[in-house]
Amino acid sequence: RATPERRMMRFLRWAVALAAMVLLVRYVGAGDVLSALRGMHPLAIVVYILAFTAVPFIYGLQVHGGLNRLGHGLNRGAVLRATVQSWSIGTLTPARAGDLSLAMFLGPNAPRVDATVVVLVDKLVSLFVLALLAIVSAAVVGIPYAQAFIVGVSWVVGAMLFIIVLIVMPERGESSSSLARRFLGVQAADTWKRLREIVGSRTLLAWSAGMSLMRWVYVCAANLVLFWGAGATPSIGVVTAATAVGRIISIIPISIGGMGVKEPLQIVIYAGAGVSAETVIAVSVIGMACGFVAAAIAPLIARAAWPASGDA
Repeated sequence: RATPERRMMRFLRWAVALAAMVLLVRYVGAGDVLSALRGMHPLAIVVYILAFTAVPFIYGLQVHGGLNRLGHGLNRGAVLRATVQSWSIGTLTPARAGDLSLAMFLGPNAPRVDATVVVLVDKLVSLFVLALLAIVSAAVVGIPYAQAFIVGVSWVVGAMLFIIVLIVMPERGESSSSLARRFLGVQAADTWKRLREIVGSRTLLAWSAGMSLMRWVYVCAANLVLFWGAGATPSIGVVTAATAVGRIISIIPISIGGMGVKEPLQIVIYAGAGVSAETVIAVSVIGMACGFVAAAIAPLIARAAWPASGDA
């Protein structure tokens, strides 16, 4: 059950997101943004919803492959069902409850620690992959302020490399697992120890990196659909750079999905491709709404495709 402090943090994140978006729309021009929203082709929205609905199933294949690489011969349908449901919760709720619910949906089929580690490795690898995609795209397409952009994102790459090295390097003196047990509790210490064992073997790390790269490239390609629906034609390189930096910013827990916080930087990136600020905001708002719709229907598809024994 959520504590009053957590409920307050959720409220503050919604407040920050809405306030930031209102100020941004006011700055750009409410009439222009509304016109851009009205001009979006309905077919593009439908196609995007269908395309985005596939994302949790791609992630489910990644989770299934990761757990199998840890020695758990799990049924693919059961893992996809559990992953899609947890992804949906994580998308529809302001907290990262979806990540925590994966182990619950998997039930006794997989150890809770291993399910948690698979999610942690994906978060770590996804940040690294997104940062690399942003850097490569910015360097290739030459976005505005590309040098400053690359330097800033490079800090994310460096931070992820540091964490990976910290995980895999041999322990000396008082083990990091003992420190985790002292400060974070038994469960966190067990997770940290298992994380070190798994990442040290490289198998899960390589699998997660490959699947994460495929998933994020797919998401960037899907975002092109909304821009085409708005009458804009940015290149895949520009969309990749803007999407990657937007996803990185959205991880910072000060807003909901980075709403109102990521758009200013994305406006700068898309400006180099001739995309107006109001179009960027319209695509961002519609994209988030479509994400909520996809999160609502994806579990229904999963439950119909792989019904559990308790389903009526």
